[in-house]
Amino acid sequence: MKRQPGVTVVSYRSVFPPFWFLPSYQGLVRIDDPTRLRDVFGQVVSQSMAVVCIFDGSLEASFLEAVKRTNDQRDYSFGVKKDPGSLIYLVDEDRDDSPTGAVEFLSYNRSGPWLRRF
Repeated sequence: MKRQPGVTVVSYRSVFPPFWFLPSYQGLVRIDDPTRLRDVFGQVVSQSMAVVCIFDGSLEASFLEAVKRTNDQRDYSFGVKKDPGSLIYLVDEDRDDSPTGAVEFLSYNRSGPWLRRF
């Protein structure tokens, strides 16, 4: 994924201490080319749970800081909801509590432009 144009792997790390042989990783991918969103999301969700966050670019620095502090907080929106036009879409395809194995969550700010489209 690192070599794909319009895609930047910002961070990638294990959520467990070294020498714990459990496959659980956290990563952050920035997609600058919207045409790459579908492919990248498909690659990520085939490996793990995936989340798409769409928000105003002015919040990017605080978003990145919140991602770095992720072990210290319980809010996994990483400050995205500060943007009135924000949208968060999460897909988890290996859930035991779903007959299909997949669960989707959509979170959006009520004052955002998303409601005007529906």
